[in-house]
Amino acid sequence: MKKIKDVMTDRPIVINSNATVLEALKLMSSAGEIRHLPVMDGQQLVGIVTSRDLKSYVGHWSSMSIDGLLKKERLDRPISRLMTRNVTTVSPEDSVVKATKLFGSKKIGALPVIEDGKLVGIISYVDLLNRFIVPSILETQEKNPETKEG
Repeated sequence: MKKIKDVMTDRPIVINSNATVLEALKLMSSAGEIRHLPVMDGQQLVGIVTSRDLKSYVGHWSSMSIDGLLKKERLDRPISRLMTRNVTTVSPEDSVVKATKLFGSKKIGALPVIEDGKLVGIISYVDLLNRFIVPSILETQEKNPETKEG
């Protein structure tokens, strides 16, 4: 059975709990495909913030314009005010089945991976899709050309 360490992203990009909402937005956009940022206080995981959290927070207020002051004030707030606390985590030795069950039961998209109290990785449902589901679909399409999308 596959373990989380076989699928996780090592050394994930993180953000400090004192960083601002604007800094989180910039980090996510510059890093490319990142949708989940573990929030750290030193070496301690204290939360997680998602692209959905940020879009919801900023998107709602972006339509308001009181000379941009309200937006600026909100963008300057620390990410710790927006993050999810009490994050569900997994170990590198846990099975991918456990991660899959947690994604479904907790309705979350990513799990920080903790070993000996330290963040060592992150695993998302997209990692599982790319590792297991997509190759299976491609293999089926190769065996049965009529199943290919046109």
